[in-house]
Amino acid sequence: MPSVRASARPTAPPPLPIWCEIATTRRDELVMGASRTCSLYRRGAEGGRRACCQAERRKTQPFPRSRIRLYRCSLVLTIAADPSKGRGRPCRSGLRLAAIAVALRDRVDRGRSRRAAKTTVNGTRMSQMRTAEVVALVYFVYLPLAARLARTRRRPGWADAASLGIAAVSASLQWLGTERVATLVRDWAPGAFLLLAYWMSAPYKGAASPAFERWLLNLDRRLLGRALDGFATRAPRLLLEALELAYITCYPFVPAGLLWLLLSGDPVDPNRFWTAVLIASLPCYGLLPWFHTAPPRAVEPDLPIERRGLVVRRFNFRLLDRTSVHANTFPSGHVASTTAVALMVASAAHPVAGAAFVVGAAAIAVATVTGRYHFAADVVLGALLGFVGVLAAHSL
Repeated sequence: MPSVRASARPTAPPPLPIWCEIATTRRDELVMGASRTCSLYRRGAEGGRRACCQAERRKTQPFPRSRIRLYRCSLVLTIAADPSKGRGRPCRSGLRLAAIAVALRDRVDRGRSRRAAKTTVNGTRMSQMRTAEVVALVYFVYLPLAARLARTRRRPGWADAASLGIAAVSASLQWLGTERVATLVRDWAPGAFLLLAYWMSAPYKGAASPAFERWLLNLDRRLLGRALDGFATRAPRLLLEALELAYITCYPFVPAGLLWLLLSGDPVDPNRFWTAVLIASLPCYGLLPWFHTAPPRAVEPDLPIERRGLVVRRFNFRLLDRTSVHANTFPSGHVASTTAVALMVASAAHPVAGAAFVVGAAAIAVATVTGRYHFAADVVLGALLGFVGVLAAHSL
């Protein structure tokens, strides 16, 4: 009798093999994936849909893990049972969900077509300006205006023409068209704009601000006390050399971030990458027409780190003498740009590479303070600008 009762109990149906359709937030692409572990009979249609997406992102079948994880499923279009794939009953709302999926897919396709539409002017195919190009254009137009408003010292006659000429180049990149070579040029041109933005700030430097310089120095002493002197005196020489070497890496750090993303095999938007970097970095250089300070290594006499005779530090000084604008940027442009790059790599769902870039950016920030290349306030505000740049790039 008990065995009869046990056999009479309703048994749960086996898990259904189902298909997920996921709309991505990156390029509105539709990605198909299969999951064999979603139990719709336990969680219902709506819960089953979300469970399927979560399971699909974890299992990443039949796609590689890095590809699915990049998409960060934002909108589940449909999950419909496919009876031909195994036993089980079709989902009751499968037809309705499939109809919704088709409608949403058509909407995505129409939006993609509008964005990809080419404009023809006088027989030349033209695409829209990218956000990074607009940011560069605004900056190079801003420099001559800021110099006039701030009444900076007399500047070379070529400065305004060069700045406005670079702005014109930024605006004209949209005329290159959409061929592969043109796309490659536009993918890397903002890197040149970043360097030019730094160097073009030199002829527009405003008056020095000794009062603000003393305030930054006193703030360093209140925050750090004698800790920096003690660290420079007692730290192993190898550690100090490594930190100086980390400071040098700030120069290849930015292109290395984009190169990693491009070589990773995942869909990457260089425009979003450069938008984050430019929004984070250009405000640092854009304040130079209004004021500037000397770096703390030039203000503080007899630094303990100078007595350690660091080889890499001497190379850093020679490099800065030849390539810098000989003014302290507030906030730190080095920290702002490297923080933005590290966060962009980390947000692309590459955990190992993201962690490596974050550690590298943190090492650059620490080296910037311990080497007295920037004040502590410069570094903190530069890191905050890096966060702001990434948030702005993802929201635009």
